[in-house]
Amino acid sequence: MTKIAILITNELLSLGVATTIKSTDSEANIVRVSSWEKLQAHLMLSSVDVLFIDGATCNAGDAADFKKIRSKYLNLKMILLAETGDNPLTLLFLKIGIEGVFPKSISENDFRHAYSTVLLGKKFLDPSVAEFLLTGLADHPRISKLTFRESQLANLLIKGLRTADIAKKLDIAVSTVSTTKLNIYKKMGVDNIVDLAAKISLHQNRNEPETAHPVN
Repeated sequence: MTKIAILITNELLSLGVATTIKSTDSEANIVRVSSWEKLQAHLMLSSVDVLFIDGATCNAGDAADFKKIRSKYLNLKMILLAETGDNPLTLLFLKIGIEGVFPKSISENDFRHAYSTVLLGKKFLDPSVAEFLLTGLADHPRISKLTFRESQLANLLIKGLRTADIAKKLDIAVSTVSTTKLNIYKKMGVDNIVDLAAKISLHQNRNEPETAHPVN
């Protein structure tokens, strides 16, 4: 049985997420909370496998609480529901470490796929977030060490393409894609796509004026 906590203040959105999860995982045990304080109180009493967070209700202070939770509950999978990919808080949560970023406009079928991906221990990054992060791809100090083919493949990875689709698009063998992906991860010092995207976002923020994306 999967234990899930939903930190969403919008009642309709919270109910929608819970209902969709139930339609995918009927045995899921779901608890809905409305604040970080209530979430932390719940975590002290019961274990949680997956946490959904509403990005629209978060601020920099919440990110600090999230970081504490992240370090204390290492096996907790965290999913952020985001309005847009270019929200600086989305990037902040990526750097701290989350398993998925789902857009609020996600379809029911895509939600099920993304949720199942996270449950399987993989990470899911919405294409809209990937597209924003790719704006800093060419200038990244580590990515500058990639070959042309590795840069091509890194671009497609962050966009969310699967290994077989990348092989078809670049007209190369699936095994070549797998080997090249490992080389990219090694050069970038990461072991998954979300962390690769986070590295790019970190570089991006360092090169933007502090007033470019104010956090309210």
